[in-house]
Order: sequence, then C-alpha cells, then structure tokens
Amino acid sequence: IVFHAKMAIVSAGYEEVSDKPEVVSNEGKVSRPKNDTLVELTADLSKGKNTGQLKYNLTVKAKYDFEVKTVSEAIELAKNAGEAGTNEEFYVEGVITKITSYQYGEMYITDGTSELYVYGVTGKDGTYFDKLEEQPKVGDNVVLLGKLKVYKGSPELERSKLIVHEKAKDEFDASAYQTVTIAEARTKNKGDLLKVTGVVGLITYANGMNPNGFYLIDETA
Repeated sequence: IVFHAKMAIVSAGYEEVSDKPEVVSNEGKVSRPKNDTLVELTADLSKGKNTGQLKYNLTVKAKYDFEVKTVSEAIELAKNAGEAGTNEEFYVEGVITKITSYQYGEMYITDGTSELYVYGVTGKDGTYFDKLEEQPKVGDNVVLLGKLKVYKGSPELERSKLIVHEKAKDEFDASAYQTVTIAEARTKNKGDLLKVTGVVGLITYANGMNPNGFYLIDETA
C-alpha cells in the first residue's frame, strides 16, 4: 500500500490537486482501486508574494492481489457463457442487497449499477452459510469466488466461496435511544427510539431458515 501524506509547509499557503480524485482525493483520502494506479498530484504553494508549484507521482496499489470482476462484468461473462456456464471461477465483488436463504447463503449483490443473484455461499473451507462464525448481512461488501452461468434466462453466480467480507459502517446514533425495560417498552408509542436489554428466549424463523425475529426476556416481563 502506498499511503499519501501532505507535506508540512510552515506559515505557507498550500493547495493540492489530484488528477485522479476517485483514487486520491484533493484532501488526501485514498480509495484503493481495482488495479495499481499512477496518480499525479500538483501542489500550489504560496507565501506572501512568492508562489510555486510542485508535481509528484505516486502509485496506489490495487485493493486485492487478485483480479476482481464487478457485478456488471460478471453478468456479461454469465451471458456469454450461457446455460453451460464458465469453466473458470471468477472473483466477484458486490454489496449484499438481499439474502433469500440464511441457511445456504442465497443472496443478491450489486455494484451500484447492476444486481446479480448468487446461488449459495460457503466459507473458504466449505462451511455452510448458516454455520459461518461471522455471517455477512445486507449492506456488507463481499468478494465471492465461483462460476457464472445463465439459469432460466437470468445470470447467476453458482455455489461460491466467501473470500472477503467487509462489514457495513454502523451509522446509527445510540444516544438518540431511550433505555427502558421490556415492561416499559410495551407502553411506548410506535416510532419511539428505545434501547432494551434482556436475554434471548427464542429465535423465530421464516422460510429458508431466515431469522425474522426473537423473544426478549428481562426481570420485568
């Protein structure tokens, strides 16, 4: 990884422009690209009446050390392969939009442009989805490895392995929630923001072993 750090110019004006702001922003934030990428940075310096310009290059290393397909690229590969499918396995990256089976890891992933159905996900060692120690959730970013095909007219990623799992950022504000007991929670109104602590007494499931709720117990109920 090549990290970017701005130079310290004491008592001087400093403004920097990147020719690839999607990789290195003008504020210095680095977003790892799909492939190794050369970025040119131009720094405009000023102090009093004196001005100057400095140009320098840096290489931002690729996010992964293997080639990754976007969902859109994967869909095209599947269409080209048809129902026979690809002989080769491909790494496909996307954000989970829906999980239709928590038992087998059937899901949909997106790259923000296209959506692809994934017919089952296991761990690298073959562990079933519902037995994974850290199970991906909707909103998480994943890289999956599997073959691509068209099934009943729709592109899909066949039984794949979970290679990379990045959790979605948790942006909710806990301070906005009121701490209450379960008994107190039952008296509140719909839409109230509440925080309840208790012991899980029972987990409920829908079709496909999809967990859809649970019963919580405390000393008040």
